[in-house]
Amino acid sequence: MAVRYAAAGQHHTTSLSLGSLTAFTVSCWVKISVDRNVISTVWTIDGGSASDYVSLRTNSDGTTVRVLIDGVSVASRTFTPGVWYFVAVSFGASGGFMTSRAEGTGTFNVDTWTTVKTVNAIMLRLGVASDDTAWLNGCLAAVKVWAAALTQAEAQAEYGDHFPQRTAGLASAHALYRTETTDYSGNRRSLSGGTGATAASSPPINWGGTPITVVTEDFEDTSYPFSLSGNWSRNSTNPQAGSWSFKSAVISDNGTTSVAITVPAGCDRLRFWYRVSSEAGYDFFRFLIGGAEQFNASGPNGAWIQAAEYTVTPGGTVTFRYTKDSSNADPVGGIDAAFIDNIEFYASTPPITPVALPAKNNFDGGMTSKQILPTTSGGVSGTAFTEVAGNMIFVDPGMRGSAYCAYNLTTTADGRMSWRYTPPAGDSICGRLYINLTGSDDLKAARAVFGLTGPSGVVSRAWIDPFTRRITVRTGDLVTGTQAVVTGTDIPYDQWARLEFRYTIDASGNGTVEVWTYLTADSLTHTNYVISPSTAWPGGKPYQADFLCWQDTTAWWTLDDVAIGATKLGPSINIAQVGRVIGSGTALPITARKIRAVGPASGVETVAVARSMRMRQLGAAGESGGAAALRPQKLRTVGQAAEAGDPARAAGAHARTLGRAGESGAAQLVIPATGPVLRAASEISAALPVTAVKVRHVGLATTTDGVQSARAVRRRLLGVAAEMSSSSLLTRVRRRGVGQAAETSRVERIGTGFVVTVVEADTALPITPLLYRGGPFTGVDGPRRTWGASLSPRGWSVDPPRRTWSASHT
Repeated sequence: MAVRYAAAGQHHTTSLSLGSLTAFTVSCWVKISVDRNVISTVWTIDGGSASDYVSLRTNSDGTTVRVLIDGVSVASRTFTPGVWYFVAVSFGASGGFMTSRAEGTGTFNVDTWTTVKTVNAIMLRLGVASDDTAWLNGCLAAVKVWAAALTQAEAQAEYGDHFPQRTAGLASAHALYRTETTDYSGNRRSLSGGTGATAASSPPINWGGTPITVVTEDFEDTSYPFSLSGNWSRNSTNPQAGSWSFKSAVISDNGTTSVAITVPAGCDRLRFWYRVSSEAGYDFFRFLIGGAEQFNASGPNGAWIQAAEYTVTPGGTVTFRYTKDSSNADPVGGIDAAFIDNIEFYASTPPITPVALPAKNNFDGGMTSKQILPTTSGGVSGTAFTEVAGNMIFVDPGMRGSAYCAYNLTTTADGRMSWRYTPPAGDSICGRLYINLTGSDDLKAARAVFGLTGPSGVVSRAWIDPFTRRITVRTGDLVTGTQAVVTGTDIPYDQWARLEFRYTIDASGNGTVEVWTYLTADSLTHTNYVISPSTAWPGGKPYQADFLCWQDTTAWWTLDDVAIGATKLGPSINIAQVGRVIGSGTALPITARKIRAVGPASGVETVAVARSMRMRQLGAAGESGGAAALRPQKLRTVGQAAEAGDPARAAGAHARTLGRAGESGAAQLVIPATGPVLRAASEISAALPVTAVKVRHVGLATTTDGVQSARAVRRRLLGVAAEMSSSSLLTRVRRRGVGQAAETSRVERIGTGFVVTVVEADTALPITPLLYRGGPFTGVDGPRRTWGASLSPRGWSVDPPRRTWSASHT
């Protein structure tokens, strides 16, 4: 839509306060409605005086539009009254350009200049000059200002939408949809003034990518965009604009001539031009909506007048009528007829494209104190809101101590952020919000924080009670609605809490509402849950979700991580559940990470399979008079053992006899314990550590010519070890086997806290040392080369691996 200026004093202004600018750009849509044949101003940027400015204004002929730098014209183009034109003017360090395009044409005109202008950009004025003169009799729409020099391609890209296409360097953006004053850049440079300005139909451009419904008829041809019936006809005598208008039929005394038009779909407003030339006070032009007369006009040689804006109903009928009385007197010098021209049907509100469900917004794409609008709430933040009312801004910090959240800047006025959505196939619609209630005292009255709207009005609102701070859900609004349910938990001050709602409303308007309260904001376990009885809900099937903020002198709240969907939303962080059996076996929640999970332990009465490896196995022990080296290493050779009468005392030692080493192809399973995830085992050539035992080390052996006495014991000497390729049987033991390792997308919550980061790796974790009490090993960790032999209960024993020497002969 657009704003219509028709008299002095109807202009708008705003404070830019951008300082000295050499690079800047202004684009807009403009229509000269009436040629005043005098200087008329489209826009002006100035430093607060008439001597330092740049401006887009007409020449004294009223139609030649020029770019002026301190009064000097650098570019111009002649405009046709009644036709919309897009104009973009850019200034830079080497000059500038003006690019323009008329409605309905496919090409841009471009004018350039080399004059460089540095302006003190304090004020932006729309429809008036720096000294509040040279006002515009016409329409403006989609005014955008950048503190940057756009390229021609960037400037021309702004042609098709009320919303700015380039946001970098954007200083202000005024869609001027009807008579609004919003700054859609989010910089809060709202317009002031505009007293007496009215709404008008917009140029043929989009609203945030959605086409605006505008139906116009100038009667320049016989193809009409709406249904028309009656006996009026086209006429080329003195049209309001162009070459043709629509004229009443010739009638006799007491006659009536009419034309009826059906209001197009999507349109609820109408404006038109009319002119009448009749016998004053007896013959009349009449305008009717649905059969009810709205106004009439009479008199000779009337001028063209634009009618006021009228509210109409899509599919309804409007009628233009001319009537005569019984007298045969004709207007002096008149035509005895009525005329209409340039009819405009349009919508009173911007078009809205419903969002897809789920829709979520965390406000993290904002900037401190920037206004939250449909143009600024998307991108990094999430799904842009389809409508924002009030003075909502981004503030920091947000819910988790970083980024941004939403705050209502205006005291004692609601701020609202809404999503229009296509109702899902089922009957349920869910909402979620995080709220931080702050203040030095209670709220002054109950205030709404969430609600649903339908095609015929408010369906429901959820209110914060000013004394208990509990949530009361009501049908309709606070005054006319009834209570459906009240929560059982107070919303605390100065703490983030989460509220979730689920409305289940059938086609007949009956259903329930459920409310979950989470005082631990990201918890999966609610603090309180309530559900209403079946209730009749007004407003029709809900199609819009509303999130509301309030601020008064003693209390207010901020919102973060809001969302809607067809199912319950849950916390805004990504939480999944994984299974770790503890106690009752109930899985605990934890932040989802991809890991390799070890399956549950199970008890079995079976021999664990050992990992296959290549090794040398000791043969049967035989008697020999010589001692063999126990492991390959650099040693001092022990001399030949000789018999002696007295045994030599050896240092006492405690040792555990090693069982027979076996070769196996499987890793020994270990008893699972709570702890890190097992990683894939890797094979190395180094011996694994052996469980520590208490021993006494034998002193360093020396070479002598005498035979050392051996301890008086009876024993068999070991023969030379022989090499074999067979594996010894493994002793059957009772073990718990660890289940097959499986890759899952779930993780285990340890204790009562959250695992912050779980990483995936393919390396083996340390294996818990095992204590063996006698008997053979049931598996061998390797590969490593070791030899051992024993003959129980009498025989040699060796404590591997340590550097000791001993020899004896009996």
